[in-house]
Amino acid sequence: MWAVGSVNIDVWEFHSRHVKTKNSHVKPGFRKGKKLRKGMKSHCRLRLTPLKLATALARSGTTLAPGEPTGFLRTLRSYLQVQEFCTGSNRTLGAAPSTLRKLRDSTRTALAGEFGQALTWLIASEHFKQSTIVDFGRGCSLLTPQVPPPGSSDRRPDYLTSSAGLDEVSIFESKGSLALTVDDVNWKEGIVTGLAQAEEGRKRLRANNFNGTIKRELAVSFALTEDSRSTVVFADPEDDDNTPLPESSRRPLALEHLASWASAGGASSVAELFRSASPQSPLIPIIDEWPTVELGSRKMKLLVPPPLITRESEVFPPWPTDTLQLIDGQILRSVVTGDLSSSADAISSYREAMGHFTAEEEERGGAIFSDGTAYLRPKGPQPSDRSSTSLLDSLSKFIEFTTAIDEFAHSHLSEPFLNSLVPSR
Repeated sequence: MWAVGSVNIDVWEFHSRHVKTKNSHVKPGFRKGKKLRKGMKSHCRLRLTPLKLATALARSGTTLAPGEPTGFLRTLRSYLQVQEFCTGSNRTLGAAPSTLRKLRDSTRTALAGEFGQALTWLIASEHFKQSTIVDFGRGCSLLTPQVPPPGSSDRRPDYLTSSAGLDEVSIFESKGSLALTVDDVNWKEGIVTGLAQAEEGRKRLRANNFNGTIKRELAVSFALTEDSRSTVVFADPEDDDNTPLPESSRRPLALEHLASWASAGGASSVAELFRSASPQSPLIPIIDEWPTVELGSRKMKLLVPPPLITRESEVFPPWPTDTLQLIDGQILRSVVTGDLSSSADAISSYREAMGHFTAEEEERGGAIFSDGTAYLRPKGPQPSDRSSTSLLDSLSKFIEFTTAIDEFAHSHLSEPFLNSLVPSR
């Protein structure tokens, strides 16, 4: 069980040409003297907390259907998955003891895939600083000219992403595995297969008259291992094209990203409003009513899911913790109004402001992301070890928190705002 504290996982980048070369070896780790192995391009470490990993599991999942009211169920399950299957001893991430023995093959494969998608989402967001991450198929339909999304039997990558400037796209394909040790993983097979799927994504875009810049075509492989040496390996073919993404494609991608964020936060009706928003959208008065929380020098907006009792399709805020779900107000407003140049500036300012703030907050159990979103715990003394907390205790605190949110909504938010969150019959 991993309930508190942060861990660091190794991230290794390999040259794609080396990975594709016959009889080449793809094995993470240093040679003697801390030198990179043959074929490696770089090494870094990715910092994680339980909440950050659970958030990535939830948000990577809601990219597929950001308007569905079941987003909160995926989020709740993601939090419990991290508790059940992960450990964070000695500042390293591992699979809980005997995880492989306790899971049948099909369950193990599905779980490995979900963790692989989550870590790929994190690599896109935190390593490559992608401010917009959407499902590849959904992203195709948001481009101009529109690209037909892959069929159910077509090979396809997982994500279509974009940087803060929204002037280019990248393609990410994920692979995941559960293993006893990092040496038991067939890294080469995962990366080669992933690169082929990313290439299929590129071919689909180009075959349907997409002429914008495709900055990256990454294959990312993650292994959750019982030896507590969980690792990420990725490769990215070099690309030289530099044609800007059409203006008409930029805002829809950014709004789709916001929709999946809101869906993971238990606010599917808000997610639907993001997906259908115009620059004159009724979203403006809604987000203006959200409470403002100061985080460092930034004014953040608190996502207020619909009240607990008045909604049928959205039951409660999903996190079984006292977590505040925030988004930078300036970024949010600029995307909703279509002022994307201001959005890029706001993201840059946000990242600069959060640079010294992130480690402190994440040590306290929170999670801060480069896209302008943050998940924070209220200040105050925190238990040094929550591993003995029963599920009943957690759910009891959860209900207390959701009731408080409900009372806050009724006492602080206007009736028109609350009514706007209730779907018409």
